[in-house]
Amino acid sequence: MNDREITKQLEAMEAVTRDNPKAISKKDLDFVTQFIVDGNNAQMRESSRVIGNVAYAFPNELDAIIPLLMQNAKNDGTVVRWSAAYALGRIVATPKYANSDLFDKVTKLAESETENGIKKQYLAGLKKAIKLRIE
Repeated sequence: MNDREITKQLEAMEAVTRDNPKAISKKDLDFVTQFIVDGNNAQMRESSRVIGNVAYAFPNELDAIIPLLMQNAKNDGTVVRWSAAYALGRIVATPKYANSDLFDKVTKLAESETENGIKKQYLAGLKKAIKLRIE
């Protein structure tokens, strides 16, 4: 597949998983994961959004993905950072990660982020995680 075909496939997967997070398999998740940091900006954006969409469906498959998203959280591209924030926010809001060290890492990312739209993605996830931490 060429870059354009890969991007279209990732966009389709993002659209499907937005409404149905369980619509993809572990094999699909592995396909998506390879483009988080090794794709072009559009591929990095869409793959990160897919991860955010399926975080609740694949909580035990995210440990290796989180460092990739953390890397993108420091990317120069606003769209790449926003997508990483979206995914990290959704991941930290899952029961598995709400009480983990990811909570502190996402808090630091939110505090250091200067773009309000990106910061809002982190804060939305942290707000949900706080509720889980209290329960």
